[in-house]
Amino acid sequence: MLMSLVGAEHPLRAILVGWFERPALLGILSGALFAVSATGFRAASLSLGHSNPFVAASYTLAFATMTQSLLMSVYLAWRECNQFRRMVDAWRPSLFAGITSVAGSACWFTAMTLQAVAYVRTVGLVELLFTFLVSALWFRERVRAVEVAGVVLIAVGIAMILNPH
Repeated sequence: MLMSLVGAEHPLRAILVGWFERPALLGILSGALFAVSATGFRAASLSLGHSNPFVAASYTLAFATMTQSLLMSVYLAWRECNQFRRMVDAWRPSLFAGITSVAGSACWFTAMTLQAVAYVRTVGLVELLFTFLVSALWFRERVRAVEVAGVVLIAVGIAMILNPH
């Protein structure tokens, strides 16, 4: 929230009223549905009863990916048929992104099979810190005080969840 206030004319008003605006509500709903999905993926993986968590996570990921691909294909066939041709044309430049995405998803699903989703997603918030550091140090983007405050709050939140004492 703090990071999104950069450039807001009245930041205090924006933070108080912003919770009820359409983009914020869609974001909260998306986050809630993602939490349900992640918990469902863990439950699905554990329900397989496989002795090897990596195999259970792989089966769950394969099923989830096939389901998502099927649903997206139906949507595209219904709403944007021309996208299939564009996907075929762009297979080569998107290959690396696809491979790294599958590898990342395999790591997420394995982690969620081995540990409670809340802990896995909390540790995953570290990516926000790395994103912030890369934008500041690599791309030399100007860092604002409110952005630093947001990153500090994220770091403190991660520490509090992982170390409840």
